[in-house]
Amino acid sequence: MYYRLMSLFTKSSFLITLSDLLVNLAAGWFGIILILPGIWQTSNFENSVIIILNLFYGIMAFLLSILIKDLNYGN
Repeated sequence: MYYRLMSLFTKSSFLITLSDLLVNLAAGWFGIILILPGIWQTSNFENSVIIILNLFYGIMAFLLSILIKDLNYGN
């Protein structure tokens, strides 16, 4: 059972799908950075922290996506 599950997670198609999912998540986090300041009329410290965290999450998801693609294609 364990071997079948691990073989699923190491297949090329799974890694490509995971990488594409992370790219979409990163795009969503970057989109939040652009959309939320237009929704909030005031800027306070809490809103700034949320924007900075979304920027961090977006960059990390994008970098992880690149690492997974490189792992998959052997570069």
